[in-house]
Amino acid sequence: MARNNVRTIALDKVLLGDNRRFASASPVPQIGAAKMMVIIVLLAGLVFAGLLFTWSHLQYLELSSQISQTYNDQKELHNLNRKLRIELMNLKSLARLESLATENFSMAPPESHQVVNLR
Repeated sequence: MARNNVRTIALDKVLLGDNRRFASASPVPQIGAAKMMVIIVLLAGLVFAGLLFTWSHLQYLELSSQISQTYNDQKELHNLNRKLRIELMNLKSLARLESLATENFSMAPPESHQVVNLR
């Protein structure tokens, strides 16, 4: 029996060496089931909070991008509206209409007997 004990001690010396950290005989402290459940719930809560924060940040970035795109679209539409108003004013101008009437339709200004004044 003493010989087996010597072999065990020699085997411990070979496997563990002189490192006393691993050779301690004190058992690893055990955590109760309730404490383990609390730790798991807390970790799950932290993971959930992290995912929620990430999701909300992605939503913020997406909405910011949409707002920026909408603002750019609005500026383009304002510019187009301004250009169309200018074009409409040019198309309705009296000088243009008179030149079209004389050139394309062979019209002339009315003579005095062709004008009827309404009261």
